[in-house]
Amino acid sequence: MLGTTPQVSVNPDGNALAVWQHQASVPPGATIWASSYTAAGGWYKAERIDPRDISNATNPQIAIDPAGNALAVWQEDLGSSGIWQNRYTRDSGWIFYNGIVSSGAANPQVALDPAGNALAVWQQTVNFNRDTRLDIWASRYTPAGAWGAPERIEASNAGNATNAQVELDQQGKGIAIWEQFDGTRWSIWANRYTPSGGWSTAQRVESNGAGDARRPRIASDRNGNCLAAWIHSDGTRFNAWSNRYTPGGGWGTPELIEENDGDAIQLQIAVDPNGNALAVWLQSEGTHLDLWSNRYTQQGGWGTAELLETSGNKAYLPQVAADARGNGLVVWYQSGDTPTRNDIWANRFE
Repeated sequence: MLGTTPQVSVNPDGNALAVWQHQASVPPGATIWASSYTAAGGWYKAERIDPRDISNATNPQIAIDPAGNALAVWQEDLGSSGIWQNRYTRDSGWIFYNGIVSSGAANPQVALDPAGNALAVWQQTVNFNRDTRLDIWASRYTPAGAWGAPERIEASNAGNATNAQVELDQQGKGIAIWEQFDGTRWSIWANRYTPSGGWSTAQRVESNGAGDARRPRIASDRNGNCLAAWIHSDGTRFNAWSNRYTPGGGWGTPELIEENDGDAIQLQIAVDPNGNALAVWLQSEGTHLDLWSNRYTQQGGWGTAELLETSGNKAYLPQVAADARGNGLVVWYQSGDTPTRNDIWANRFE
């Protein structure tokens, strides 16, 4: 048996929920499991949260609100993939399992606001003029009701749209971001959601047309300001770029946040409640990958890229988080001193 793709979400009180995909050698194969954590009691016994035994369940995601309630979403494959969910309440545990969309959907993401409203986004296969294409779709959940009707949130018919991410602020306003192919190159697009007006019109958030822009990430502060980051080819190599959204001004001007020689990959970003941020990525040095970071502050913008480790061994799969005081924590895998050894490393920003 093998457990894969763990995800964790932590609320301001330090309570957390983790979800992961568990692979077994007997049917149904992959299943979704979860465990809760409280500051007083530690980790609790893991439990399965997808009760059906007829399909593989993969790609779990989790979001928790300040009250300790949560939503998990994942992909189930039974002929055609669909998006399913289970709701967790602090008092009753996992209580409500059902489908959001039953056919052609994959790779879900979910975000929660403090009132327990949620936005889920995913990529969905559609048939268009006899061709198969991937579009970005979304649905909203309210605690008083249920999931709303899924709706397409991007309008391009030129090519695939994939790798969607979503954020919600304290007022329930959200931003979804994804990568879109126009028939020639990949670019980064976003759409804005408000409870009063629903989804707006999709908007491109980068402007460098030299090469593909891929792998977007987004994070928001408590006032609804968002920072998006992605990797962008200049025709020779991939660089790390960013753009900022403010509720009063919309998207700003895309900005290069590193100037190293090798390709930048596996970019991640975290924003604290006051709008300060840390971006981390891997950078090719020819023989191995190093871990780099850049710091964003509301007062000064992006700083200068900084090397986070100097071991000379390969680093990969970094993750970053920021707390309410502006401290940051980065963890990553690092190849060890022998070919079969991999270690987990960390570095803290204060």
